[in-house]
Amino acid sequence: MKKVLFGIIALSMAAFAANPGDKENGASVPVRVIAEVVKPANALVITDEAGTILDELLLDHKIVGGSDKGDSVIAKNFKVKVTGTDGAVDTKNNGNVTIALNKTTTTLTKVGSAAIPANQITSNLRLVNGTGDTNAPNIGVDSYEYKAPLSGGEHLGTITSTIAAGSVPTTAGSGAYDNKVSTDAMPTLTVTYEAAGSGK
Repeated sequence: MKKVLFGIIALSMAAFAANPGDKENGASVPVRVIAEVVKPANALVITDEAGTILDELLLDHKIVGGSDKGDSVIAKNFKVKVTGTDGAVDTKNNGNVTIALNKTTTTLTKVGSAAIPANQITSNLRLVNGTGDTNAPNIGVDSYEYKAPLSGGEHLGTITSTIAAGSVPTTAGSGAYDNKVSTDAMPTLTVTYEAAGSGK
């Protein structure tokens, strides 16, 4: 009985290879998928273009050091979604959104290095359609107001990051730079919603 049992186990292992496996049977790993469902009722959310809620807006430059003579400019789209009390996207087109950026420059420090000028570069941030209006409702350094009607309860916005040519320190060399490890506070994109007739 034991021999039969061991034979079945060995056959099962051969038929369903694990990781690490062997050259004849290959290797396999399970594919895990997880999701977090956020309560949507009467919400205002910032998502990527696919509708995934963002924890942060990542602007990722790829720069060739030394020989790169042009500015490095990248853009990232984001969506603002407004939902009603039933959780569905608000299609009533009855509100305005204000998009504001509280800083227009941010310092990137070379990862693992001291936060000194020789190890830092600067990114200049801009909201496409931004007016630089510091009198916006949420007092953004760079901001704009998107007037009603919202298109199906959504607004598509764009933020850009520019690293000027020649601003990468030659003494720092190649490597990863990140404003998350810098000493100054990270910029924040803030969105506010004003429903029609709210009196705000």
